[in-house]
Amino acid sequence: MLDAYAVTTSAWTPSGQLVAWTSIVSDNLRHAFLLDVMVDPRFQRRGIGRQVVLRAIEEMTKRGVTGIHVDCAADRAGFYEKCGFKMCAGGWMDTAQKPLEK
Repeated sequence: MLDAYAVTTSAWTPSGQLVAWTSIVSDNLRHAFLLDVMVDPRFQRRGIGRQVVLRAIEEMTKRGVTGIHVDCAADRAGFYEKCGFKMCAGGWMDTAQKPLEK
């Protein structure tokens, strides 16, 4: 049952070497969150990362998800814009550095 909440996409060489990977997690209603886009540095700048992201988005769209979120460092925003994301403000809390106040 929980497998419906996530999609993992990847790219491999013909010899079976993992080249790129990402995961997307959803509430299975409307929203999803893209996680951990990783591309082996030897294979970067070839469009492979973009393709694994687009395949993950396509699968979630087939499931009815219409809102997909991504958080990233400022120097990575250009990659996500090329994937179709509109970058906007967000927030981050590191609970290891600042405990929650009650």
